Order: sequence, then C-alpha cells, then structure tokens
Amino acid sequence: MQTRSRLLGLAFASADALIEIAGDGTVAFCAGAGPDSDDLSGWRGKPPTDLVRAASRTELNAALHDLRPGLRSTPVSLLFSCADGRVRRATLRAFRLPDLAPLLRRHLGG
Repeated sequence: MQTRSRLLGLAFASADALIEIAGDGTVAFCAGAGPDSDDLSGWRGKPPTDLVRAASRTELNAALHDLRPGLRSTPVSLLFSCADGRVRRATLRAFRLPDLAPLLRRHLGG
C-alpha cells in the first residue's frame, strides 16, 4: 500500500497508531505512537496477537475475524506489555479496507 493511502487511513481513524495487517496475518506497516514508545518498528512481521497480553488475544482475534469490508469494529479494550514491566490498556477500532478484504478473508477464514 502506498504511504499516502496509509496516512489517509491514519487521519480517517483519528488514531494514535496505524497498523496494517498483511495477507499472511502479520503486521506489514505500523506508524504512530505505541503503548511503550513512538518506535513501532519491532511490531513488523509479527502477528497482532503477539503484540498484546494473553488475556487480550481472544478479544483481538474475534474483532479481526468479525471485520467486514468498509465497516469499523466495535471498540475493543486490549492490554499491552511495556518495557518498564507495566501493562497499558488501549482501545482498538479496526477497519478493513474494501480493496484488501479478499486477502484478509483468506487468512482469517471469514
């Protein structure tokens, strides 16, 4: 995806961070502020479930599986581990771009 489209997605989402999930289910691109720092480069190549605490994985999987092209998810509260040993809560609102929906549907089985 082009940078311009990604930045438009970030603006549209009114979000602190933008995370793009590739067709294989891993983070392909991320920008913005994370729960621990402004450097999200360590998130690339990982499944989104690896980014949250175990207690949040079921909710995250359900939110991603239930996404429909062109519609936003309901808010999902997730827990993230931070380098300082603390846990931070963040709210996810996911959006599946209609033109990318077939790739994610194949990976998520939806």
